Amino acid sequence: MHRLIRLLGVLSIVMVAGLGAFIQPAAAQDDEVRIVVVSHGQASDPFWSVEQNGEAQA
Repeated sequence: MHRLIRLLGVLSIVMVAGLGAFIQPAAAQDDEVRIVVVSHGQASDPFWSVEQNGEAQA
């Protein structure tokens, strides 16, 4: 039973490390960051006017 638990632990570490090798280069290739904002408020709402100003600055 202990061998099985140890084997599963080692396999999970190997899988996570293997996935990291594939994910990291894909993230490094993106030079441009795209942020999409979906607002549900009106322009007269004070919260959304502040949010829109922050969005424009970003």
